[in-house]
This record gives sequence, structure tokens and C-alpha cells, in this order.
Amino acid sequence: MQTFIFNQSNPVIKLAVEFSSAVGSIAIEVDGHFHEKTLSGVSRNQDLLLNELDTIFRLYDVSLNQLGLIIWGIGPGSFTGIRLAASWVQSFSYAANIPVYGISSLKNIAYQALSHSNKTEVSVLLDAKLSKLYFGRYKTTTKGIESIQPDQLIHADQMPAHDYQVSDLDQHPFVPDAKTAITITNQAIDNGTLVTQTWKDVTPQYLNNQLYHQKKDR
Repeated sequence: MQTFIFNQSNPVIKLAVEFSSAVGSIAIEVDGHFHEKTLSGVSRNQDLLLNELDTIFRLYDVSLNQLGLIIWGIGPGSFTGIRLAASWVQSFSYAANIPVYGISSLKNIAYQALSHSNKTEVSVLLDAKLSKLYFGRYKTTTKGIESIQPDQLIHADQMPAHDYQVSDLDQHPFVPDAKTAITITNQAIDNGTLVTQTWKDVTPQYLNNQLYHQKKDR
């Protein structure tokens, strides 16, 4: 773990990558201005990294060495997308000694859901296949969005009944995205709760170990 000091009075250029769902996205924040690019389909994530990222860099006239923070979606979600994001983040972070900050895909969705409602708590449920669900519960506080129940894998018949929940089983309109990841990070910076990592600490949150091992053995 490595400590870096961030504050919004002296903002750094932030780059975010979110590949945990079927809609991949990358986003950059430069001097408070955002630019995000999304593509549908896990197979298109490579296009975002190989083509669209360079376009964004040229748009803002920035280079890898000017990045102050890399933010990424740690999962749970698409095994292939998360693995690609982790590999890419490690490589970029190592090459330019850029600190890293990981954000749960469930937290990302929870932030969007709460921002579009008058609720203060939400449960997020995502299909994990094999009759299982990724589950997390979050609430809004004066410090931003915080976890009530940690992200976990549950059986479908254990699906909790809460007042407000969003689920991809109901085709909710929210998917984790890179711009939201930057917004959540900025809240952590404002509240002094941001704890960054180095490339050595980049760890995906797969949760579904059974599915993970099946994929790995292929």
C-alpha cells in the first residue's frame, strides 16, 4: 500500500476503466471536465483501450505520464472484462508509477440508483449464473455512499426483500460506468477517505470462485 495526498483544490488528471458489465466504458477528468466513451459487448473492451483511449488522450492533449490516478471497476461481474481491466491497470500503473483506486461495480450501480431516487438505502443484485447472485447493500451518508452489507455471493433463493432494490434480473437501467467511478472517487477525496493502491495491490473482486475456476481451466 502506498499513500498519496489528493485534494480538489489541486486536482489531478483521473482516468477510469469499467469493464465489469456488458457495456464497457473509459472516462477521463481534466480540470473538472469529463469525457466518457462506452461500447457494448465485452469483446469491444479492447477497442476502448487500443483506439478510444488514444483519442481521449489527444482530445485533452495529455499523456500517460500526466495521469495522477487510475480508477477501475474491480467487479463483481464479467470475468473476462474484469480480468482485462486488472491486467491493463497493473501495466499502466507500473509503467508510470500511477496510484490506483478500485471501486465495486455494485457500489457504482448503487450510487446511480440512489442518485435517481429519494431513497437513502438500496440493495443491488446481479445475476452471477449457476443460480447465484452478486449482492451488496449501500446507503447514502454525509460522506457519500457507504456499504451496509459487503458485496457477496448468495444463492438465488436467498434473495433479500428490501424496500428498494435494483437487479439486472428486472432489467434495471443502471450499469456500472467509468464516469460514475470518478464521481465516487471525488467524494472520497473530498471526505479524506481515499486510500489508493499500487500496481502490486490490484486485485479483482470476482466473488464467484466456482465460476472463476471453471473459466480459468478452459
